[in-house]
Amino acid sequence: MCKYSFRSFALAVCAFSLATLSPSAKADVITSTIAEYNGPQDFDFNSADYPLSSVLIGDFTFAIPTGQTVLGATISGTFGNNDVSPNTALSDYFVDNGAINVASCDDPAANCFTGGTGEPTPWSHTFSAAELGSLSAAFASGTLDFTAVQNFAVSVATGTTTLSISITPEPATIFILCGGLAGIACLRRLRKA
Repeated sequence: MCKYSFRSFALAVCAFSLATLSPSAKADVITSTIAEYNGPQDFDFNSADYPLSSVLIGDFTFAIPTGQTVLGATISGTFGNNDVSPNTALSDYFVDNGAINVASCDDPAANCFTGGTGEPTPWSHTFSAAELGSLSAAFASGTLDFTAVQNFAVSVATGTTTLSISITPEPATIFILCGGLAGIACLRRLRKA
């Protein structure tokens, strides 16, 4: 009896493991957004006066469920917005108290201005494994700041900014460990019989 129940159990563990450990099969996504931002106007065209001090655009808030781990994260938004201006001042954007640069608006011809299209320019940043590691405290606290540094005249303007965090359940490894221990116990019973 134990022989057949062990086989069935082993097959169930394998199927569960494949389904759970495959990131594409079971990954959930948590999203948090920050509303569009329009900073104060600064028309001092003297480049020696820049960059300005860092400003807080907003905080992403989220909750990583207990027992789940972060697989990856992406932040995306636009330079400029449709409400005030589709353009933004030359600027850099950061998370984690300025530690990780997620977007840069360095060249107005290339990425800061719409170039006559009338639409804000989209940007996106996928966090590397090293960056995810440095964000572990933020993931644990459920808060991640988003800041900007203005590098030249006019004003910082952003559209809605979104943080997407891919998570997967951690209990799969515990389930596999328990299955292995149950299998060992079952094999011992078979040997004694």
